Amino acid sequence: MKAIEKMVKKEKGKLIKLDGIKLKVKNGFILFRKSGTEPLIRCYIEGLDEKTFGEMKILKDKIVNSTFNY
Repeated sequence: MKAIEKMVKKEKGKLIKLDGIKLKVKNGFILFRKSGTEPLIRCYIEGLDEKTFGEMKILKDKIVNSTFNY
């Protein structure tokens, strides 16, 4: 999670560490959090509209790929 936090800090938006690591932007957010039942990191994306959701998905992919060197 620290590696994800490091990558999220590089992006524009507000970093919120309440229930995982959330990057909040004007019209949406990306939330990374540890699963409570499995050894996984879950990712939630929300966008006010389809365009913002697509932008959040691209940003999520960038963060994940950079963090895990894909």
